[in-house]
This record gives sequence, C-alpha cells and structure tokens, in this order.
Amino acid sequence: MCGKRVIVVNGILFDRYPIADGQRERLALVRLLQTGLISESLLGLRWGVGRNTLGRWRRRFESEGLEGLRRGALTARVPAAAGVSPQLRLLAEETTGPAEAAVAAGAEAMAEGAVSAPPLGVMVGGQQVVEATPVDATSTPPEPIVVTEVPSGALWSRYAGLSLALGALQQLLAPVLASLAGVGGHSARMLYALVVYLLAGFKNPEQTKAACRREMGVLLGARALPEVHALRRHLPALTAADLPGRLAVALARRYLDLGWVVPCAWLIDGHFCPYYGKEKLAKGWSPLRRLAMAGHHQVWVHDGRGRPLIVRITQAFELFADTLPVIAGAVQRLLDEAGRHQEPMVVVFDRGGYAGAVFRALNQMGIGWITWLKRKIQLPATEFTRTTEIHYQRQAPQQVFFAETHVAIPGCHEAVYAVVWHEGDPEHQVALISNLDQRAPGQWSPERLIEAMVRWAQENAFKESKAHVGLDWPDGYQIAPMDETVQVPNPERRQLQRRLADLAEREKRWRLRGQTAKTQRAREKALAHCRGILSAITRLSNRLDALPETVAYASLNRPAKAWLRTERALLVATLRAAAFHLRAQLLEAIETVFADYRERTKCLQVLMEDGGWFVPGRTVDTYILKAPETPRYRTAAMALCGRLNTLAIPSPGRPGRCLRWQVYCPRPPAPTS
Repeated sequence: MCGKRVIVVNGILFDRYPIADGQRERLALVRLLQTGLISESLLGLRWGVGRNTLGRWRRRFESEGLEGLRRGALTARVPAAAGVSPQLRLLAEETTGPAEAAVAAGAEAMAEGAVSAPPLGVMVGGQQVVEATPVDATSTPPEPIVVTEVPSGALWSRYAGLSLALGALQQLLAPVLASLAGVGGHSARMLYALVVYLLAGFKNPEQTKAACRREMGVLLGARALPEVHALRRHLPALTAADLPGRLAVALARRYLDLGWVVPCAWLIDGHFCPYYGKEKLAKGWSPLRRLAMAGHHQVWVHDGRGRPLIVRITQAFELFADTLPVIAGAVQRLLDEAGRHQEPMVVVFDRGGYAGAVFRALNQMGIGWITWLKRKIQLPATEFTRTTEIHYQRQAPQQVFFAETHVAIPGCHEAVYAVVWHEGDPEHQVALISNLDQRAPGQWSPERLIEAMVRWAQENAFKESKAHVGLDWPDGYQIAPMDETVQVPNPERRQLQRRLADLAEREKRWRLRGQTAKTQRAREKALAHCRGILSAITRLSNRLDALPETVAYASLNRPAKAWLRTERALLVATLRAAAFHLRAQLLEAIETVFADYRERTKCLQVLMEDGGWFVPGRTVDTYILKAPETPRYRTAAMALCGRLNTLAIPSPGRPGRCLRWQVYCPRPPAPTS
C-alpha cells in the first residue's frame, strides 16, 4: 500500500496526499506558492524541484485548473477562475479540512522555514534509495543545532565540512547518472569521488597523494576514496562511449531544471590552456605569453551571472571564430530538447569571434548575437542625446551616454546596427554591434544591449569562479601524465561506429527515394545503391566485431592520443563546473549573513576546510562540524546547518538513513573566584 506524505506548518496539517500521486503533490506545492508565504526559489531548494518548474506548474494551474497539472503535454486552455477554484477548494476539504486556518496559524513558521520536505531520490553506486516517510513535526521535537559534547564512537574527519555540499551533489548527479546509458555502479562511484576531490581543491590525481582517503570516504559512505593509481587507470575508461560529451549535456539540462542557470543572453568565452609536458601537441596563440604554445582551448557558455552551462574543449590550432557557430548550435539544440525555447536565442562574445562569416552563420541559424565593434568609432558629441545607467552585479551603477547608428562590416552585405556610448568623456567612445534590431525588433533596447555587453566583460565565468566562488579553473592537462601501459578505449571502434551510423542514414535516404520514385529505372538505381550500402555495412560490422574493446595507450598514434587527452580534459572540466555550482548553492545559502561576496567566499572556504565528526545512527547520520573562531562565521555555520536540516537528505552509501548537521561549541571555562 502506498504511503502518505504530509505538509505541516507550525504543527497544523496543511496537506496530505499519497506519495505516488504526482498531480496531488504538484497541487500542494502550487497551493503553498499561492499563499505568498514562501518564494519559488526557496520552496524549490527545500523540495528538490527547479524554480522554473514550480513557476510553470503555477501558471498551468492558474490558466487550466487541475488538468494543467497532469503529466505530459499541455491541455486545452480554459478561463482562469477568480480566487481559489471550486475544484481546488473541494480537494483541499476532502484531504486536509479547512486550509485557511492552517495557513493563517503557520505564517510565522513558514517564514522561518518550518516546512517538512520529501527526501531527495539518490543513486549511489548504482543503487536507488527508496523514499522514506517524512518526520512528523508534531510528534518529534527538533534536534539542537549547537552541541557542547561529541558523543562517543564518533569518527573524526578533517573533510567533514565538505558534507555541506552532499545534498546539492546528490540532487545534481543522481538523476543525471541514472539517465545515462553505460554508467554502471563503478563509474558512478568514480564520478562522485572526482567531484569530491575537486571540491576539496585537488586539481589532478597527483595532488590526491596528500589526501587522507579514509577520512574523505566518510562523505560517500565508502571505506576510502580511490587512490592516485586507481584514478589513472579508470579515467581513460570514463571516456568510452562519448561519456564526457553526454555527461556535459545531461548536466546542462539538470542546471536548467534546477534553476541554477537562468536562460537569457548566453555569454561565450574562450580560454587558452597551455601545456608544459613532454608530449608533442599542436600549438596555439597564448594571449598571456604573446607567443605560440602547446595546449588546448576551453570554450565556456555561461549565463549573465557567470554560472557555467556547458564547456567545449578544442585543439590549440582551432580558431574561436570557427568554434563559435558550432557551440552556439549545440546550445540551441540543448534548449530545444529541454523545452527552453528562446525567441531568439542570444549569444554574447568578444572580438575573437568577430568575422563576417560568423555573423552570417548565426543569422542563418536564427541566433541573435552581440559583440564589440573591432575598429574605433568617433561620433560627434552632439549625437549622444540619451543617457542610462549600467547596473553591475556587484558594483555601483555607472551613468553612460549613448547613440544609435549603423556601420559597415567586411563580409556583410548590409550595414549592421551599432550602439556607441561613453561614460562622460566623448573622446573615449566604445561601441557594440548586433543583429537583434532585425531578429527581435522592439525587444532589445539599446540600454539592454549595453548592459549585456558590459556584463560579459565584468561577470564572465573565469572571474566569477576565481574571485566570487573561490574555485579556480584548471589550466593545461592537469590530469597528465598518462601511463603508457594503461588500457584505453579503442579509437578505431569509435570511428567505425560513426561510419556505420552514416551508412545507415544513407541507406535510409536511398530506400525512401526508391519508394517515392516515379519510374522503374529510378527505383532500380535506388535499389542498387541500397544493396551496395548494405554490403559495406556488413563488411564494417565484421571489422568492428574483430576489433578489441581496449588497446594499450602506447600503441595509439598521435591524433588518437590527442583525442583521448581532449576527452579526458572535457570530463574534468565538466566535473569542475559541477563543483562550481555546488559551491554557488552554498554561497547563496549564507547570503543572508554576508552581503559582501568576498566575505561569503572566505566564510565558505573556512566552513568547508574545517574538520568535524561523523556519527552513524540507525535512521539519522550526523555530521558535527567544528565551530569557526570568527563569530559571524559561526553564525553562518549555524544558519546553514539549520537550513540543511529542514531537508530530508539521504545519507550516501547508507540506504534508509537521512543526514543531519550540528555545530560543536565547547563550554566556556568556568569563572575563577
């Protein structure tokens, strides 16, 4: 028999429904939002549902009633009822009784966060944890946040502070790994371990030699995390079946579902990563050294806040102008598949992508673009008749004067729309160009274009990661060296699989052409092509069956080694972006204590680097963190632990148990007489 889930506000029953009834659960969450006692972002964080998803459910209910909350496609639109619909009132009375009294009595408790939330579904080691019944707030007193004694039998771990990110880690990775084919229990554990290593600040396997793996294994319910030799052996295996690319796309969709990335103008930025090893790699231009160096490029796509969406690794000789349309098309397909349609999709990039061919390609794809004007422009001071303010994310507003014009661009047949502005000195003018005057007329004002362009320069992902989140990006091939005797996925199998897929597509097209041919000669010609393609498919399939699954790394040629290193670097960069998002969620959780982002970063670093104790239990596993010496940091630790304790977060590797956090503050010494 299916269990019940209850929502209790200040000890008063707000709603009760079967756990398996998804429509009733969505209705309950919509009713919570309609009371105005809790925001979409806060409710989504505590319930494990994306903020955008909650907003979509609310809009569907307001326009379509209960039918709008069913799974699947949208139903026919119906007029919205005034106030609470009769269907909602009847359902509420049948399940919980009068809800108005519960809402009125629990307003203060809702504001403080006393809302019971369902546990998050987690997959660790390939095992699905079954949801447990939430704790009834009316019968169980809340556990204290501050403790003065550590219970006997507690396990010390210098990495206990990293446990603060376990809830967001499981919320992010568990659905992604469950949806990816070819990710077994061992691969899932390896990916979890890599993210934990990155959160702890270890950039490559060599640095993990300094880690206490047994104390770190407490975080994932394991005896110990993998050692450096295990990472070297199994990292190449994680590049099989295009796992890095599929993982990057799946994580990007998850960021969108959770609301961690906000779709707007996508900022695209490239970064050259030099390589100082002994391998002979292709060279590219290093802006820092101003010379050609061996290495590769990382191209990041992030939103206006600097939160990364997806990353692409390219060879050093590839130009940013050639990569830009490819990655913009990939983001467009990602948004379409995720149901996040934008009309139009807008990308912002720097002068590295300034080329007429790039502009034409983006125009043909229906993508809006904004970039700097490459050459200088000087308009008369009398042209700047309009003024606005640029609102930075973490800086004071800046007043600017701007004017609109059109400029000629080499490679473009028509003049391109441009916005020119200065900050009070007409002698120092800057300009941007865009196609949004044609793609989205009336939607993007000059003020909005200026803000998007300046935001790209101020809030890019690299600065956001290093200065505001406290997590630096990896440079170069940080996971080298590669053991020459290690077995890696056979690149010839990958090439043959791609050729087989192309031949199957060609055979399908010729078969369709033969079916629609109007003459006997055309049908015979199409049939002959189909027979030839099927014969080639048979030969390639036999070759594929004869090839080994893995080969020694030393036996690969130089292009195959370069491809393998690129895939491995993509995997590490993708997991590094996941660690970025986990830290960003914790920073938002302590934002109420620290308004200055620099203090938030320092506080989070102290909390995650402090040690503590792990206390296993029958139903609840507890992390007891050492209280920081700084009073405000101690306050932030208590607030963060209290916020996490409102969520029923499953314990990794220990099914049927939830996590709880406490702060250890020893008693002050007794006063002497």
